[in-house]
Amino acid sequence: MLDVVTLTARVAAHRPTAHPEAWASTALILGDGGDGPEVLFIRRVTSAGDRWSGDMALPGGKVDPGDADVVAAAAREAFEETRVTVGDPVGRLDAQQARAFTERIATVVFTVDGLPEPGPEPAEVADAMWLPVAALADPAHRTWYRYGGVVPFPSLTIGEHMIWGLTHRIITHFLSVAGIT
Repeated sequence: MLDVVTLTARVAAHRPTAHPEAWASTALILGDGGDGPEVLFIRRVTSAGDRWSGDMALPGGKVDPGDADVVAAAAREAFEETRVTVGDPVGRLDAQQARAFTERIATVVFTVDGLPEPGPEPAEVADAMWLPVAALADPAHRTWYRYGGVVPFPSLTIGEHMIWGLTHRIITHFLSVAGIT
């Protein structure tokens, strides 16, 4: 099994594809769970009119005018949504384009010591949890999710946590960069 040091070295060596500056940024936060690296996820609150209501995601959001860059936005959003403080970034993944709009979303990878207890921000985050990288990479957790009766989307289901859409694409890319898949 890979450890956090190996994963971060592989992410640091990755050179993201060139792209215009992103509209939003997510934080992929790696912690050491003792049995291997884990990633911090959030479950969005359920709210009427939000097409991703209740979905699993990485902490993140729009880049604000006060943010110096996508790295600052990812760190700020991670703290606002989970109360987990991150340090300097390890690296960035390739930006992803959401299917629902044309803007790109950057993903910044950070590490933290151990697995700090997240404190979900109740207006935006229903829950926050650490999921093992080994489980994210395990083919036994690959599933399909049918959103709104349309073509099924690839997903990962780990216990009660189902990851699909943009978050699934980011995690799949991370696993590829990390040399796991």
